[in-house]
Amino acid sequence: MSTEHKDLVWKEIVELLSPHFDGPAARVVHPIYGKIRYLAGNKTYEDLRKQETPIPPPPPLEDPMSKQRATLSGRPPETNEPIGAPAAIDPATGMHKDYWVLPEEERKKGFVRPYRDSYVHDTCSVRTRMAQALSETYARSPSYYGSTYCCGCKTHFPVGQFKWDDGHVVGS
Repeated sequence: MSTEHKDLVWKEIVELLSPHFDGPAARVVHPIYGKIRYLAGNKTYEDLRKQETPIPPPPPLEDPMSKQRATLSGRPPETNEPIGAPAAIDPATGMHKDYWVLPEEERKKGFVRPYRDSYVHDTCSVRTRMAQALSETYARSPSYYGSTYCCGCKTHFPVGQFKWDDGHVVGS
């Protein structure tokens, strides 16, 4: 049977079956109908099988803290945890013993927000000042941190509870 003749046969099959693929029955036989329509379009069954290869799963969502990072102190992290801080909280201060920051070469690429080195906690109204590398990290990548430290409350809170001295919300 020639290719031209096969095409005519498939087109006739599609035309004959089309009225029967409406309504509830279409849900059951629709995949078969799709294959017939595919074949009527001059494709081989092998082409169809290749196309039916399962789609690979999407890559895992990126952990927001998996960005390039360094420690504020320059020392290796004390923990291998992929999120949070690279060191435990110091019970005397409530601060972590070390913090993640963007590496210097990343911070030198320029800032997308103004450089700011202090913010005020909405709850207690106490101003907290930060080290330069922390401030530069916020200026380069405003959403880098999910929480920040309040020196009045002596603990960490979500960044949305703090405002920069110019009134903008920290992390925005």
